[in-house]
Amino acid sequence: MDLHQLRYFLALAQTLNYRRTAKTMSIAQPALRQQIQQLEREVDALLFKRDKRKVARRRVPTRRSHAFTGTTGHCFPTHRHHSLG
Repeated sequence: MDLHQLRYFLALAQTLNYRRTAKTMSIAQPALRQQIQQLEREVDALLFKRDKRKVARRRVPTRRSHAFTGTTGHCFPTHRHHSLG
C-alpha cells in the first residue's frame, strides 16, 4: 500500500466515478482501476461495489478494513495541490 493508492481510494470514494477520478488525479482510467484493485487485495476487502455503470462504497465488515476506511479521510488530501518542478 502506498500514498498514491490511498489518495486514489479517497478521490474515488468522493466522486464514485472512475472517469472523473482518473481525470482529477491525472492518471489513466485503467491504471486507476489497477491501483484500486491492488489496494483491495492488500487490505483483503472489496472497498467498492461495481457494476457496468455505477460505483458505490461498500460497507466493509472486517474490523481491519473498517479502521482503514474510517480513518484515511482525515489523514490524506484527495487532490494534488501543487506539482513539483
